[in-house]
Amino acid sequence: MTAAKGWSRSAAARGRKKVRARGHLGTGLDYPQFHSYCVAMKNITLSIDEHLYEQSRVIAAQRKTSVSGLVRGYLQSLSDGERRREQARRDILQMIGTFDCEIGRMPSRKERHARR
Repeated sequence: MTAAKGWSRSAAARGRKKVRARGHLGTGLDYPQFHSYCVAMKNITLSIDEHLYEQSRVIAAQRKTSVSGLVRGYLQSLSDGERRREQARRDILQMIGTFDCEIGRMPSRKERHARR
């Protein structure tokens, strides 16, 4: 299979169009063109001390992200954890509703050993 005109074989396989750019010396350079989609984001302002900010920058650099990315990830995990807890509460309440006995009352010996 041959690559389409204007596409290199590896770029075509990855779905990225190569764009021809001219440098100031007239040399042609190939740069991959990436398409991204915008997502509405809210900006927030945090007040933290200098030492915490510097530690955050170091951690972000080690994880190859930004301080904003660290905060976004933390808030996402906080939200996901709360959502899982709420689902667990609903599941437990639903299971409790399927029991045949009263909650908080111990069945008598006769009730426990009755054959059904």
